[in-house]
Amino acid sequence: MTDPRRYAILIGNSEFPEAATLDALRCPPRDIQGMREVLLAPASQWFTDAELLLNEAHATVRNRIQRVFKQAAAHDQILLYYSGHGKLDQAGRLYLATKDTEEEYLETTSVELSLLRRLITNNPCKRVALILDCCHSGAAVADMQAKGHQAAVVAQRLDELAAGIHVLSATTASQQAYEKEGDDYSLFTKHLLEGLRHNRADMDGDGWVSINDLYDYVRQHVGREAAQTPRYKGVEVESGKYIIARAERVYGDALWQAFKTKLLGVEDEIDDDVFEQAYRVIKERAAQRDKQWVELLEALTTGELKPAKFSGRWLKLSLNVSAPAIVASPVQPIVAPLKKPANFTEMLNGVPLEMIYVPGGEFMMGSPKGEGSDSERPKHKVVVPALHVGKYQITQAQWKAVMEGKNPSNFKGGDLPVEQVNWHDAKAFCQKVKKLTGKDYRLPSEAEWEYACRAGTTGDYAGDLENMAWYDGNAKGTTHPVGEKDPNGFGLYDMHGNVWEWCEDVWHENYQKAPTDGSAWLSGGDSSRRVLRGGSWGNASRDCRSALRISDAPGYRSDYSGFRLVVGSRTP
Repeated sequence: MTDPRRYAILIGNSEFPEAATLDALRCPPRDIQGMREVLLAPASQWFTDAELLLNEAHATVRNRIQRVFKQAAAHDQILLYYSGHGKLDQAGRLYLATKDTEEEYLETTSVELSLLRRLITNNPCKRVALILDCCHSGAAVADMQAKGHQAAVVAQRLDELAAGIHVLSATTASQQAYEKEGDDYSLFTKHLLEGLRHNRADMDGDGWVSINDLYDYVRQHVGREAAQTPRYKGVEVESGKYIIARAERVYGDALWQAFKTKLLGVEDEIDDDVFEQAYRVIKERAAQRDKQWVELLEALTTGELKPAKFSGRWLKLSLNVSAPAIVASPVQPIVAPLKKPANFTEMLNGVPLEMIYVPGGEFMMGSPKGEGSDSERPKHKVVVPALHVGKYQITQAQWKAVMEGKNPSNFKGGDLPVEQVNWHDAKAFCQKVKKLTGKDYRLPSEAEWEYACRAGTTGDYAGDLENMAWYDGNAKGTTHPVGEKDPNGFGLYDMHGNVWEWCEDVWHENYQKAPTDGSAWLSGGDSSRRVLRGGSWGNASRDCRSALRISDAPGYRSDYSGFRLVVGSRTP
């Protein structure tokens, strides 16, 4: 797969000669130029293309947007930015005015949002964001919310907005978007640019400016200058955060830990020298000195580079730049990084069970306010000890080898995940494997499961969901052989989708007073229910999020539900 491309289409309209009530605007030409400068700035190096469309006719704008969608691949990213006038029709739908817009013929002489929806439905690229700096732009957010609700109610059909779309608007549906005298840019865009140019919008300090960060920043600043309230709606992020820019020189503890977690998770897939050099870069945390090496670690951690390509890029860079030293200095000896315990394969009556080493670490469990559901809050820090996790969900072949030939599954196949197993069945399987091997195999705690699923990521998914999971959008009504999709950063397959996975924990309605040491939460709560995680072949993409949690009676069986095993490991 080629590296993803990131397209920005920057539309500005300041002249409206055919619309008597639409005043000429001063700022759109500067707005789109300023956005282009920050999106393509060397410090960010994120967007690869940014096209300006200033005072163009509606047909030209529509045609150019469609062409970008046609050339964008599924793993690419599209950003549409508009500065100008927004007009509502009688039904409250938003249209973006162009230089030939006629108010009497609004539907046929402007750019309506339904065009964007059709393009997302009919083309492979789903990672799309829309930033609107115009009056009434909050109407777009309201439209998106309505469609998202409709999709949740009518789960059988695909949401025509598709997954991954985000809308950041300058105003509510009833407000004016201001141009302040003396400012070069409109009020909303002025603060967008300030947040992007000076790294101020990296609100969570993770080294990236996501569209969520950008919203948090402008929401804090715009309202201080005028009666104008930015709005945001994001619908089902498919592969983590929607990134707008790289925040230069911002490398907090969480980001370095993500680098380390990812590197340890792919050690077996990269060159030994590259591993040791990269480990040293992480250990010393000299981001400015090691800028080019850190950029490669970022690309590896975000999934932009696969481990093999990461090794190749690192070695190629070493030909032109001195690689980080891995030999001892005569003044201050260097302690070589400790190697992780090896992955291993257990034989279950002749059927292999592959176990992957997952290094210990800390992560933020759950979802922040405004995202996910109340059961995923409060978001809290958890420290998880090292462990080995099943590379795959337990298969029917493994089940039959251990459980004396009985196969309860609805969809039959040796390499399909076993399903129609309840929590008690899964526990019985663990006990038999423990007796067979002498190792303490068990179900994961809920915290262990989410830590292993995220694999150092912080978004809704641990990568591109379409490439990682079987869910209702691609499974075609059945389970699929384990390991057919891409693994996460730890090398674990099907953590999203295929079948739900039973966890050890008793169900609790939220995370108030939850354990923070990675252990199973067995006290309090509703002992008549146990936790399941990960989503399944029959669930929508939103139900496969890393943080999403559900419960069921421990005696309940379904062809949606299976499990995987874990076993404790010594921390390296």
